[in-house]
Amino acid sequence: MVTSTGTTASEREEEQDTPGLHLPDLLIQGFRGIDELAIPRLGRVTLLAGKNGAGKTTVLEAVRVYAARGDYAALSALLRDREEVFAATDEDGDPVTEIDWGALFHGRSITTGQSIVIGPQENYSERIRIETSVLSQAETDQLRRMFRGPYLDAQVNALRIFFRNRTQRVPYISS
Repeated sequence: MVTSTGTTASEREEEQDTPGLHLPDLLIQGFRGIDELAIPRLGRVTLLAGKNGAGKTTVLEAVRVYAARGDYAALSALLRDREEVFAATDEDGDPVTEIDWGALFHGRSITTGQSIVIGPQENYSERIRIETSVLSQAETDQLRRMFRGPYLDAQVNALRIFFRNRTQRVPYISS
């Protein structure tokens, strides 16, 4: 069924399932250079002002992560754009670059149990949460069967990205 606005009933239902990206306020915890920041009111246009190095770009990156709903590709692109990578070698001994996932976290290091929270201050269910965890033995064994190379003896961890009822896992190797 098409309504007078040109949208179908299923499109309207989908829009209700994913409300607009407007944030009435913003909470950022544990993200990059921000330990905790609360902005109590955001408008259609919000001006961020401050000295160099104050964290303006980090706030914009947090909003970018929120807008992408914490998607792996968006996180990866953010880190690659900022050249947050390190040199490694693949199973053939060829040089490759790996994403430095620790650069997402406050303090720029990654340890089990850390978390990032981005989203509205009051509406917990609309926040994105990114947590670090160690993969189970079964998950680690499955990865080792899928991939070969110098990482077989390394501890395998994961970022778990939670938004609403969805969870993504992004495996990474601890050095």
